[in-house]
Amino acid sequence: LKTELHGVVGWEDHNFLGNLRDLEVTFKPGVVLYPTRLASGELVAPTQLLPEEKLAISFKQPSFIEARTEGFIKPEFNIYPILVPHYNVNPPDPITDPILGYLEPKASVGVDRLIFRRLFVKLSYTAQVESPFSYIGSSGVQLSTISLSYPELQATLNVIDNKLHPHVGFSIGNIVQYAGGIFGGTAHDIKVQPEGRVYIPLGKRITWATRATVGFILPQNWGDYIRNDLGDAPKFDANNKIIPENHDSVFEVRDLEIALFRGLYSGGPSSNRGYPVRSIGPYSFVPFLNPASVGNQFKKGAACVSAVTNAQNGSATSGPPNTCDSPVGGMSLWEASTELRIDIAGPLSIATFVDASDVSPEVLDIRLNYPHMSVGGGARYDTPVGPIRLDIGYRLDGPFDHPKDSVLDPDVRSDSYGTILKQPIAISAGIGEAF
Repeated sequence: LKTELHGVVGWEDHNFLGNLRDLEVTFKPGVVLYPTRLASGELVAPTQLLPEEKLAISFKQPSFIEARTEGFIKPEFNIYPILVPHYNVNPPDPITDPILGYLEPKASVGVDRLIFRRLFVKLSYTAQVESPFSYIGSSGVQLSTISLSYPELQATLNVIDNKLHPHVGFSIGNIVQYAGGIFGGTAHDIKVQPEGRVYIPLGKRITWATRATVGFILPQNWGDYIRNDLGDAPKFDANNKIIPENHDSVFEVRDLEIALFRGLYSGGPSSNRGYPVRSIGPYSFVPFLNPASVGNQFKKGAACVSAVTNAQNGSATSGPPNTCDSPVGGMSLWEASTELRIDIAGPLSIATFVDASDVSPEVLDIRLNYPHMSVGGGARYDTPVGPIRLDIGYRLDGPFDHPKDSVLDPDVRSDSYGTILKQPIAISAGIGEAF
């Protein structure tokens, strides 16, 4: 989905102005080679260069207020494109497809403390602004600047033997955010996400690890479209062009734009490893992300045609995403993972895992009958900064995996999320264990 080249320039001082104050400055300029990707086993060459950058400053003050409390300030300024998946079809047309980008000034300030060496508590306040602009073309949809303002309380109790290689113990934690209200900003909501992890030794070299989390958003001034009207498919005129009036209401666009930054998503290397990043959840036609693609695929007779026809006839269907839809954030999430970790020799170990998850557009809605299960295995190679991890997840098609979150084609199976060697798998790489 995204191929980039970037450099990193940084400066650190771990005794800034004395008293062990910590200052880090990191600047990462880069360019996205668009739309470089593998499609149907063939490499698609880049035709556009999309500049991006990340600038982050981190200042930490030890012994803030009292000896064991640390204060911090973390301003950022980022510029980046929003790239979305296109399923079952050829890659997007870099000439006709608009590419949305955002300028993001952001800053966090807060304090954290480790209590009794086990309980980590962090209280922070974050303010950010998301200002949209066009890298390429224009969707014809008027977007507004989104401002987010929220305090966050994070607490984690770790009772494990080793942070990099947990073998025995457990961890429980919770994150609570309150956005908007007296703090201002575009979005007013409450976000809660508790998580638990358990590590059980089955021998000196074998560890059974399990993780579970749920997440909830309680929206106060947004989300009605996501909860109630995702089945509103685009309509086309006689020339197979989208009728914009059908999909550019102020409330719909506002909901979908806020969901980019506040919605819940699942899938990816530290989530459900058989699925692409942020691919599990509600889907809908997003007018400011893929209007040209939908028109092009409609003319080509792609899978979304049947979904659009069914929607216009009032018969919504069920299935995984199609070419008319892009992922939008949901309001309720659950994830569960279990894996067996086996030390082989020296720094080498292997693991087998089962992951499952779901994201619902409804509030306080845990749907265990849509597990989106994947199974797989991987290898780890230990390094001083943690194990280098490579996992391969295989998606299991089941009769309950495709909820009616939007207008979807029921005949498309899990391979519509993308395949490798024509198989419904995903490859994840990273540093550190998945959980």
